[in-house]
Amino acid sequence: MFTFDPGGEYNLSARIRARGGSGTGFQMPSYLLKEIASVVGGEVIGDGSVEIRGVAGIKEAVPGHITFLANPKYEAYLGSTRASAVIAAGNGDFAGPIIRIDNPYLAFLKVVRLFAGNPRETYPRGIHPTAVIGSRVELGDDVAVGPYVVIEDGARIGFGTTIRPFVCVGEGVTIGSDCL
Repeated sequence: MFTFDPGGEYNLSARIRARGGSGTGFQMPSYLLKEIASVVGGEVIGDGSVEIRGVAGIKEAVPGHITFLANPKYEAYLGSTRASAVIAAGNGDFAGPIIRIDNPYLAFLKVVRLFAGNPRETYPRGIHPTAVIGSRVELGDDVAVGPYVVIEDGARIGFGTTIRPFVCVGEGVTIGSDCL
């Protein structure tokens, strides 16, 4: 049986600045826009000192988020997105800073990965004591099952996969290896 330390600290990259106030022990990452541009190999147009605390789609983004524009059909949303910055191939009609790069989709994937961190370092491996695990469930080695997760009968979770808090994995569902 796995063990899980609910009081354990999450280990995030040294580049992450601590964000306080949640009281959970979890530290949200934040990066300056110029740092993100350096990671993805893009050029900042505008203020590179904007703090980015998360990623989201162009319609869902709020201040502090970065989004991207790769498909011209979403260009109309540039004027109304609440994102603090956009990754795009051109300047468009966005009033805020942009990371200009040839492949915004690939750059956005890199940024998502940057914020997600390495799940094996961020989320303790094992099964949290509040998780509910059904019968005939197959769990691969090195999994992390967070607080209040429900995994229903016959589900299969692959090696190294992380199931975050409050997730319900339905009956007979298969989740592959190294998923988050």
